[in-house]
Amino acid sequence: MGIRKKQGKKICRFQLEGNIDISQAAGFKEELMASLDRGDEIRFVFEKATQLDVTAVQLLWAASREAQHHKARVGFEGEVPRPILFALSAAGFAQFPVSQIRK
Repeated sequence: MGIRKKQGKKICRFQLEGNIDISQAAGFKEELMASLDRGDEIRFVFEKATQLDVTAVQLLWAASREAQHHKARVGFEGEVPRPILFALSAAGFAQFPVSQIRK
């Protein structure tokens, strides 16, 4: 459970599994910022995620905003579970150019 990073040539996938909370925040932030600094396209895979706490949502929000400055793409890959969609919607993710990418 947790966050697994899969680095491709220009695409970095973050697969989130189980409950994502403050205990993973520091490492997650470091990996996200490093990927954005490299100019990678970021994709979040939530299929196995069950819950995001406020720190996880804040990190996703910050990554989306930072991606705009880097002119990088951020997207969700695959199906997003209903509780995760609710948390992201409540945080205002509709305001960002985050695309839903199907596998």
